[in-house]
Amino acid sequence: NDLDAIAKNADLTTTSAPKGTVYYISLNQKNPNLAKPEVRQAFKYLVDYDALSTTILKGIGEIHQSFLPKGDLGAIDDNPFKLDVAKAKELLAKAGLADGFKVTMDVRTGQPTTGMAESIQQTLGQAGIQLGIIPGDGKQTLTKYRARNHDIYIGNWGQDYFDPNSNAQTFASNPDNSDAAKIKTLAWRNAWDIPD
Repeated sequence: NDLDAIAKNADLTTTSAPKGTVYYISLNQKNPNLAKPEVRQAFKYLVDYDALSTTILKGIGEIHQSFLPKGDLGAIDDNPFKLDVAKAKELLAKAGLADGFKVTMDVRTGQPTTGMAESIQQTLGQAGIQLGIIPGDGKQTLTKYRARNHDIYIGNWGQDYFDPNSNAQTFASNPDNSDAAKIKTLAWRNAWDIPD
């Protein structure tokens, strides 16, 4: 890691500052398995947050389990989820998927997304979920994601301005879930139909 080398040099100092961006894992609700609430909950317990923070994300990011970036008004600093394969297996069994299932993840080639995908592939496998990683360049993966033709996608989102509404609108608003919708938020890309 370049930052480690810089930190060892007495003539140099490092500093960090929040950027207002988040990495996120999108589960397309058009996939019947991913549409099950128990499966979405199980995924939260199938990420090794501690390992990611001390390896792949070390020096470039920190674990933050909320769609509002750290420092935003209303951002939640709690990280209630941790790797818990047994809990995830219980949730998968409740969803009728005790034996797991196969699913794919579209990932832009390069770090940290490729490393994140490989880590998630390994932990999902512990619960019987077989994750196939589909690498591609930004144009390939984003085009597929924008067309809602993915199963899972790792994205990076930077808010337009420091206001909670900027992220809330894109992550949680989907006024028209049809394929012909005019407004195509991140919620729309994942066919997230807001529950009544």
